Amino acid sequence: MWSFVGNKKQQHWIWLAWSFQHTQTLSFAVGNRDEATGKTMWDAIPKSYSRKQVYTDEYCVYENLIPSWRHWVCPKGSGDTCIAEGCNNYLRHRVSYLVRKSMSFARNPVWLQRRLYLVLFNRNLRIKQAHESTLKTT
Repeated sequence: MWSFVGNKKQQHWIWLAWSFQHTQTLSFAVGNRDEATGKTMWDAIPKSYSRKQVYTDEYCVYENLIPSWRHWVCPKGSGDTCIAEGCNNYLRHRVSYLVRKSMSFARNPVWLQRRLYLVLFNRNLRIKQAHESTLKTT
């Protein structure tokens, strides 16, 4: 997912890591669509997820970031990336900078990061509370 920052010539890519089990955000990074930004996102994933399987699309940068024994490529049209796409749609609904064909864009990358952090933090909190309440009732 990407957004303009400042003007239409400055695209900033949003790298997201989601938990497959709870759909919570594990980490995110904003920057170029390169290995350095991907590594920033990858390094921020909590260590408790260090042995879990990783599902990605066919973007070539992942081969250098993720160990081959953990990496599972989901081909386009397979339907295996539907959780990530659902989370991306959630962000598009709540962050005006991410709406497709929108006139809205961040003036500064820091504001884009702050907006994403606020939305994702609140979403993770709601998911955690819902999960805890279902554990109490069972």
